[in-house]
Amino acid sequence: VKEVKKNSWLPSWNFFGIRFNSSWVEELQDTAKIDWNRLLADQYKVIIERQVSDINCEILNTALFTLPLHMLNALQFNEVFGILTNERFVEKRLLILGFEICTRGQIADIKMLPGFEISNSISTVQKRHRNKKAYNFSATFCLNFYADIIWKLCIAVENKNELAQSCYVAAYKSLVEVGRTLQKHSSWNEAMDCFYKGLKKMYKAGYDEKHADVIQILQLIKSSSPQRIVLVPFSSPHGLILTKSH
Repeated sequence: VKEVKKNSWLPSWNFFGIRFNSSWVEELQDTAKIDWNRLLADQYKVIIERQVSDINCEILNTALFTLPLHMLNALQFNEVFGILTNERFVEKRLLILGFEICTRGQIADIKMLPGFEISNSISTVQKRHRNKKAYNFSATFCLNFYADIIWKLCIAVENKNELAQSCYVAAYKSLVEVGRTLQKHSSWNEAMDCFYKGLKKMYKAGYDEKHADVIQILQLIKSSSPQRIVLVPFSSPHGLILTKSH
């Protein structure tokens, strides 16, 4: 999200008793930005309901990829959370954009939402309060939801035996990315679940344990696994002391 450029160079002018202040311009810019993004979001919500065709393929791709971002810029926080956990939208996004692009967009949107309201530039507290609704958001919920969609789609493709091999490769890469993001949220069990599912798809794709990607994912599983802790006497040379434990 680009920060709104503030025209600090604009002076406060006074012509014939009419005062023109730069802060008014900045507030107007923020309002215009919100309205413009709301307009685009409303249009894209209609477009994503259409069936893909040669004519609308490009605009449909754009709408599916950028809709959550425009909704964020329009301060539609509750609606963004809803669409990121909307099975129909996420499945369509995944099928049309493909695993790699969809996963990149999905994770970026999820990462952006928690801190978006703080960084959004609105001139007054009153305007911020008026444009923002209280919202409940859980990044881990959205990430787990997306991982489940990937898994369900793979099963559906496998049952139909349609391009299963390429689906396995794309799916495990996406599951690994979701797992890595879950690790950053300290969701170790959920991350490990993604890694194990990704590992299964690797084996389905014909990879063996010597494959570089398999070795990498085994390391990721190890990093998410609880480490064994052994209590030792205080005087033991094998003891570890946390730097901030005192």
